[in-house]
Amino acid sequence: MKILIINQPVNNRGDESAHKALVRSLSREFPQHSIEVAIIMEQKDSVRQFMVKEKNVSYWTYLSDFKNPNFFQKCYRAVVVHRLFNQFLIYAMSHQKVNWLRLNPITRRIWKKINEADIVVNAPGGICMGGFQNWRHIAYLEMARRSGKDIYYYGRSFGPFPEETEANRVFKEFSIRLLRSFKFLAIRDKKSEQLADSLGLSYQTTVDTAFLETPRAEIPHDVAQAIGNNYMVFVPNALRWHFAYRSVPQERIDNLFNGILEKISQVDVTMKIVMLPQTFNYRTRLMNDINFFRDLRMSSPYHDRIIVVDDKYSSDIQQTIIAGSRFLVGARYHSAVFAINNSVPFIALSYEHKIEGMLSSLGDSESMMDISDLSAPDRVETILEAFSQRLRSLSFHDQTTLKAKSVANECFLQLKKCIHG
Repeated sequence: MKILIINQPVNNRGDESAHKALVRSLSREFPQHSIEVAIIMEQKDSVRQFMVKEKNVSYWTYLSDFKNPNFFQKCYRAVVVHRLFNQFLIYAMSHQKVNWLRLNPITRRIWKKINEADIVVNAPGGICMGGFQNWRHIAYLEMARRSGKDIYYYGRSFGPFPEETEANRVFKEFSIRLLRSFKFLAIRDKKSEQLADSLGLSYQTTVDTAFLETPRAEIPHDVAQAIGNNYMVFVPNALRWHFAYRSVPQERIDNLFNGILEKISQVDVTMKIVMLPQTFNYRTRLMNDINFFRDLRMSSPYHDRIIVVDDKYSSDIQQTIIAGSRFLVGARYHSAVFAINNSVPFIALSYEHKIEGMLSSLGDSESMMDISDLSAPDRVETILEAFSQRLRSLSFHDQTTLKAKSVANECFLQLKKCIHG
């Protein structure tokens, strides 16, 4: 049997951890089956950093970067592969002309790859089917549906579905039809479960796929020396990349995270503050965490105690670093996942429903602080005051880790049963 994994997000350590946990688990459970991961239009280095090296696992990197591209190849990639292709795909999908995708040589090749598979697994990840309205995401799923493939939509959040425009309504229509067609649907948060219930969908409750394993890796010598033995981990978030924060002044976001840095620094004057970038290899400066982290460090009076770890290190290394920390404060979903996975006390700074939904599912909402509404100028002071109080009473609840791993393993068990039929 040939298992094809599609819609794999890259350039994010959280997505990397979920990818590796799922692929390693599938590889162990189905050693006689071929597992192929299709990663389309992404940089080769991004794919390389995600790769799981097992005998029955392979990667199909379609339309990845040219090696040492010349001027014409760069132009072709920017104009033909990205802009024109994406415009064509969005037009075809939003006008419900799915069969047009068979006319385009790019999508025809992708459709052929899907047809070659026995089953299709949609990689775990975020809300591509929802607020970010990712047309490529649903296009590949629709190809699989029309090809008659069993589709396993694993460990995803989805929704909400806006309806303001005709394109919104068409996207919602496609999404709901797809959700109803999946052979296996595993939902990783309470908010998405509530939407599924309202739609009458059958689903398996899960949590983030990263909880399927607790990896360990050797921390590079220079990093180990820099962070020492007395440190905490801080993962801020520039936020302006997110559709809900585009109108929030960057200065207000900076003030929030600088204020949090100040509160953390007062816990122990000898403690290092380690920042672990979650995003990497994006083509825009804003999207790469390390730029925001370095700016925060330079503007902080505590810069000599702040270590910004390079963004080239894997999620396995990051989890190993977190495992040795005193506590974690994170405004990225997977920073909270990594803390729970390694039984480290944490405060999750919730900027959207993913974090809230996960911690609600695990019965640990008290480890979360809501920072989602930054529209009011005085909101930062309110958050900082609440954060200071939370920091003083920080503790870890062992049952959170136990429940997360139990739910993740039960979902994977149900996936195995469904695949075996």
